Amino acid sequence: MTHDFAFFLTFSAFGGIFALMALTYKRPDEKGPLPLFAKAPHFSLKDASGRVVCLADFLGKKNVVIVFYPKDKSFTCSRQLASLNAKLASFHDLDTEVLAINPESQKNHASFCDNSHLKFPLLSDPAKKTCRDYRSLGFGGLLANRTVYVIDKQGLVRYGKRGNPPTEEILKSIQSWRAPALAKGGS
Repeated sequence: MTHDFAFFLTFSAFGGIFALMALTYKRPDEKGPLPLFAKAPHFSLKDASGRVVCLADFLGKKNVVIVFYPKDKSFTCSRQLASLNAKLASFHDLDTEVLAINPESQKNHASFCDNSHLKFPLLSDPAKKTCRDYRSLGFGGLLANRTVYVIDKQGLVRYGKRGNPPTEEILKSIQSWRAPALAKGGS
């Protein structure tokens, strides 16, 4: 084995290790979702049709489910969003809107919405700022880390979970904290 080839193999091995470290590294403040009752970070993002959607649009009016997902048209993401779409009327019955966010382009989102018949907005976060603010940027900063939040009408985090929680779990979470408010005459 020549010296140059041995150097190449050593450099490649270290390069692979560093790439793996970069993909799995999490900053200390990104170990999990935002804590319950934290103030939800503001965002203003465009949906697939170019309409600007802001968290402030819902404050005082609607609760919001925010789903961060890695990739349009991937198997798991398609199933997760289809499950939410199938229960959209149940969310609306609870004064709750559903939004999904990832860094992909509006064009990709438009195609994905059309093919999947999704009835809620997919928001594009090309700068990844909202993903970062919600501690949902993973995979070495390349993709959104699958995370689901429920934000109440006051803008507080009422539910936050990594992964793909069942849609029924998200609905039950909203029902659990809405029930006491309804009994007191609130919403």
